[in-house]
Amino acid sequence: MRTISRLEQPHISALAEATGLERSTLGRNLRPLEKAALIEFDQGEDARTKLVRLSRKGKRALEGALPMWQLAQEELAADFGRKKIDALEKLLDDLIAG
Repeated sequence: MRTISRLEQPHISALAEATGLERSTLGRNLRPLEKAALIEFDQGEDARTKLVRLSRKGKRALEGALPMWQLAQEELAADFGRKKIDALEKLLDDLIAG
């Protein structure tokens, strides 16, 4: 949901690329969010493209979760140290870049 929010209203392909998931896997992951009314789909430029966006309920849920996410990030940094977190993020970026 955070990636959907960050990308605003991405195409399914753009969201799959941003999350590192195949389109079919992403589709399976989005179904429960749609069923819970946290996301909605819109028609893209043509019949083959779909756009995904957070619903109002989804935006409220994400806003409510952000303080807990921030706390978890702070605890992780406190446990492992900023230098290790930076190294991990660099490794993950390298992995995604291929």
